[in-house]
Amino acid sequence: MRFEKVDSAKKLLELLVRHDGSAARTISSRVGDLKQYSEKLFLYAENFTVSDGAGFFSFYGNDTSNHVIYLTLIAVDSELRGQGLGASMLGHLEAFGKQNGRNRIKLEVDKKNHRAIRFYRKNGFQRMADASAESFFMEKEIERDVSLGEKRIGF
Repeated sequence: MRFEKVDSAKKLLELLVRHDGSAARTISSRVGDLKQYSEKLFLYAENFTVSDGAGFFSFYGNDTSNHVIYLTLIAVDSELRGQGLGASMLGHLEAFGKQNGRNRIKLEVDKKNHRAIRFYRKNGFQRMADASAESFFMEKEIERDVSLGEKRIGF
């Protein structure tokens, strides 16, 4: 599967609009203005798309002191769910973590988004503390590949 880095805030906005209704709560209801959010993600997060935008994910991998990756968004077109696209994106994220000295992936999920919670549990995430009345944190440990040593690779 080929992952492509999102190369503009405009493209990121198109992806956000395309996937806005894909979760139990829309992206726009969680973050507000999608244009502003796309600009923030483009400036500060890593953003990847796959299969012509049928799936995409955004994460912050810059927490070097806690060695944590924060998955802020993952989305797959509804007709492609259950075909391994989301798991492939998480695999790409784990590879980034291994290659860049991160040891955990952390995310926030809505308590009512049962499909996403099942997906994350199936992929090794465990529920942590409540984030708010509507959501909680989940985390997954990234197993270190000792053969990578100290090598750091950017995506």
